[in-house]
Amino acid sequence: METSLIGKALDFGTRECRFEPYVSNLVLKSSTRVLSSYNISVKKKKPIKLNNLNKGALRFLKKLYKLGILNSFSFNTPKRTARTHPAYYNGMPYVSNLRPLAAKTSSFTISLGGLSLLKKYSGLSIVLIQSNKGIMTIHESINTKTSGSLFAVAS
Repeated sequence: METSLIGKALDFGTRECRFEPYVSNLVLKSSTRVLSSYNISVKKKKPIKLNNLNKGALRFLKKLYKLGILNSFSFNTPKRTARTHPAYYNGMPYVSNLRPLAAKTSSFTISLGGLSLLKKYSGLSIVLIQSNKGIMTIHESINTKTSGSLFAVAS
């Protein structure tokens, strides 16, 4: 990857300074790539092809399909590629924006009491939580009595 001197330099501390292209590769992980590709697919109104996916990204795609956010997706195992199709209703996407809440460097853990409050005030948003049992919604995590870190919000 090429790094140009044009752009904003980000400071990581007293000894380290990197440019934005390097930072975006550091923070980017497979599930975040799935979120950003979904947003691109909704904006372009076309299916998107994802390359070099791991098992976690495949589980995340299955979760999005189970929630009805994806209309369909096809996965090619030998090449580790997937093609995603967002779900639409009357020409509008079911979920217009998927936002990641945690990056590789920071996560926001939440307890069961906090989950019940978040469930009460989240409204129609779908909040995904990453726990040791995988990625689940608030309702599933309260039913199984597991807490975890906030992962993404679909609105």
